Amino acid sequence: MATGSELAELGGPDWTIHSVAYSPDGMQVAAGSGDRSIWLWDAATGDSLQTIEGLPVVTSVAYSPDGKRVLSGGSDGTLRLWDATTGAHLATIEGHASWVRSVAYSPKGTQLASGSSNGTVRLWHAATGAHLATLEGHTDRVTAVAYSPDGMQLASGSRDYTIRLWDVAAGTHQATLEGHTFWVNSIAYSTDGMQLASAGNDGTIRLWDAATGIHQATLEAPETVFFSVAFSPDGMQLASGTHTRSVYLWDIATGTHQATLKGHRQFVQSVAYSPDGSQLASGSGDRTIRLWDVATGAYQAALTGNRFTVNSLAYSPDGTQLASGSADGTVRVWDNSHWISPTGIESNTDLLSVLANYPNPVHLETTITYALPRAGDVQITVADILGREIVRLVEGHRPAGWHSVRFDARGLPGGLYFYRLQAGRKQFARPMIVVR
Repeated sequence: MATGSELAELGGPDWTIHSVAYSPDGMQVAAGSGDRSIWLWDAATGDSLQTIEGLPVVTSVAYSPDGKRVLSGGSDGTLRLWDATTGAHLATIEGHASWVRSVAYSPKGTQLASGSSNGTVRLWHAATGAHLATLEGHTDRVTAVAYSPDGMQLASGSRDYTIRLWDVAAGTHQATLEGHTFWVNSIAYSTDGMQLASAGNDGTIRLWDAATGIHQATLEAPETVFFSVAFSPDGMQLASGTHTRSVYLWDIATGTHQATLKGHRQFVQSVAYSPDGSQLASGSGDRTIRLWDVATGAYQAALTGNRFTVNSLAYSPDGTQLASGSADGTVRVWDNSHWISPTGIESNTDLLSVLANYPNPVHLETTITYALPRAGDVQITVADILGREIVRLVEGHRPAGWHSVRFDARGLPGGLYFYRLQAGRKQFARPMIVVR
């Protein structure tokens, strides 16, 4: 199959696709549409599984961490919960007085957050839909909400030029992050939850200490509007989409501009990293998606076929597929297996690699997947933040190819850990968050 070839056009909606999401196991795709419907598809075949109609405009969708439910936010100020298998309506959650612009599940799946056009954020009990708290303080539309990886904090970005941090257990305000001089369009936590990035219409991306709210760095590109921002899985790099038809890459440690990825002919609305961090996808008003090699900044492929702006992008958990939602009313699923193998690394590389564990953050168990270009002795260990070895998961000879190992984290306290793969003289290490 050709690189970036289209596996399926998931048609149905006749209006803009506002949001698209993969289920945690990568088997299903959900989309929320301006035609007042939610569509569920089989990610492998492109077959329509469920069509849920007769709704308000659906602005956002999200899967629960266990993949059993789909959460949607609408223009009537409600959230709705759906059975991901049958499409059955489970609950309608009321309380907002205006459009729900963004929704999120907490990492454990026990809580929901929603941001509204009237400047409020609300917290809800995921199982019952009971209202837990109303978080007030923003004076304009809430554009984005995001949980920290440990689920203890919520960040909200707004058109009032600020970001607010909230304690989700207490439902209280922790800090107001000020510095942007125009709308905040996008926010993102680093994988370890220690940093928060915010992107605005003022030509800046700002980095903040998530624990204290202290401003750490300002990444500037004068006269630029940043529409989207994303951390690489290893937390070392930021990618941002701009109105200048480019993608900017930034070094987190130094705060310096690394590269400008050029090629789009219109603004870049959305960016997403592949799960292993080797590839970046960008969606644009020029109706294309471009794929980039993160290490070199080299252009890999252009995915064409959309008839209007590409609003949202999502990689499948194994990185072999990319889903895009467009203003033309379609969701398209693209084959990414030439650049990323069925377990998520470049298929033509001769380098050792290990993927980001899934799920991450971890509540009970997680899976670590790795690839060996040749047979050899392998060791995989898990260590705490001080470098002390907690457990040795793999030790011994393994054949070339793809392998995975399950890690039971139930005996560990919550916090930041690292797992390290070593084969010969080469090694990789990745962060892992355990939540309690």
